[in-house]
Amino acid sequence: MTVLAFSTLPNRLTVQGASLFNMMRNFGSSLFISICILTLLRSTAENYAGLSQAINPMNQWLSEPQISSYWGTDSMVSLARLSQEIANQSLMGGYLNAFSLFTWVAVAALPLAWLYRSNKGTTQ
Repeated sequence: MTVLAFSTLPNRLTVQGASLFNMMRNFGSSLFISICILTLLRSTAENYAGLSQAINPMNQWLSEPQISSYWGTDSMVSLARLSQEIANQSLMGGYLNAFSLFTWVAVAALPLAWLYRSNKGTTQ
């Protein structure tokens, strides 16, 4: 992308083009990082809310002896372990959503590569 951007630029405008290109690249990068962090945090919170709805004393899965000794609702220690596991799973779901966003943005940007044309004749 950089090579194509500078190949269409006259030599006398290379410095201005480089400064504008780097400014726009930095702005775009910081904007995309902010959007990705927003996606990660929002997805993590949504996943945590969804996963924690299934945790209640009436859940038969949590009354199994193999599970209730580690992830039960009867003690604060087991509730803390369960909350930590829900937080870990929620964070993993948030990362999956953020990487899905990375993928779709990259796929959406692929057609832009065909829109670039190199300038065969350069002017001074």
